[in-house]
Amino acid sequence: MIYSLHKRNNIKRWLLIGIIILGIFWFYLLFNQVIKTYRPKNVLTQTTTIDFSKEILEQKHNIKINNIEEQPNMIRLILSNHIVVLLAKSKNIEKQIEALQLIINQDKMNDKQAKTIDLRFKNPIVSY
Repeated sequence: MIYSLHKRNNIKRWLLIGIIILGIFWFYLLFNQVIKTYRPKNVLTQTTTIDFSKEILEQKHNIKINNIEEQPNMIRLILSNHIVVLLAKSKNIEKQIEALQLIINQDKMNDKQAKTIDLRFKNPIVSY
């Protein structure tokens, strides 16, 4: 009788240990899924590609360009009226071109001509 009581206690102890291990495993799976769901995704800075041929920019955006220089972090455009334009590769190129068009149009209305237009930052920098 004492032997069977000892054996039952052993079985109960192993069952309890098994249930605890199973519970820990389920908590691991649950929290692992929660962490994967709410972890911020890797946001990579993707460069927006645009066709920078002179013909495309002249036809599509009505911008006349003398020279295009591509550097690691930026693109330098030299317009036909000798305005130097700096574009950031890390920002949306189309939006930068639209901002350039707005600045050129405002300068035409105000009878001004910029020397450099830097669109790499949040606010454009225009030098006269």
